[in-house]
Formats: sequence, C-alpha cells, structure tokens
Amino acid sequence: MNDELPWLPITEAADRSGMNRETLRSRARRGLVPTKRSNAGQILVQVPTGAATASDQGTNEALTELQEEIADLRTRLTRAETELALVKDVAAAEVEAARRIAAAEVAAKVELVEDLRRQVEWHRRPWWRRWIG
Repeated sequence: MNDELPWLPITEAADRSGMNRETLRSRARRGLVPTKRSNAGQILVQVPTGAATASDQGTNEALTELQEEIADLRTRLTRAETELALVKDVAAAEVEAARRIAAAEVAAKVELVEDLRRQVEWHRRPWWRRWIG
C-alpha cells in the first residue's frame, strides 16, 4: 500500500472501506493489509477508502456464482419435492388397491374354509345319518 494512505483503527477503516470489521481484522492478521500498532497498543491499518480490492471482486464473483447455484438447487429441490408428492400419491393409491384386493382374498378364503368345515362335518357323521339325511 501507499504511505500516503492514512493509518486508521480497524473500526474506522472498515466503515470507510465498506468491509466488515472482522473481515478486515482477519486480513490484517494474515498480512493482506499493512498494519502497525499505535502508541496506545491499538491496531492501525491502511486501506484504500471506498475501493474494493481484487480479491474482494473475486469474492463477489464467487458469491454471485454460489447464489446462482443455490437458486438452481432450490428450483431442483422444489421439483424433487413435487415429484415425491406425486409418487407418494400414486403409492398411496396402490397401497389402497392392494388392501382392497387382500381384503377380498381374505373374505374368499374365509368362505372357502367355512365350506370345507361344513363338508368335513358332513363326512364325519355316521353313515346311517348321511343315508337317512
């Protein structure tokens, strides 16, 4: 950075540059922004006022791409939820149809069992009762 730029406390530099205070503090720790300590021990930084750095522009582009991807994923999620609802409806209808078929089969088998019991009972009777009626 230039020596002409003023040395500012992090809070004031963040306000002037439009950056978040914690972002600016992190950049200062990593050495991306020139820093020095004041006589009071406060961290001072040099930041161009109102200008975004190249890394900020790259970050903004990446952020825009991520926002577009999030929008796309939200659209795909909505479609998937709609398809899932349709599948659930179809599955519920198939389950109901299967229940009706199963109930009909159970009723038919119960009737068959009753008929077989009557036949077994008739055959267990003594021969003379079957003959007489």
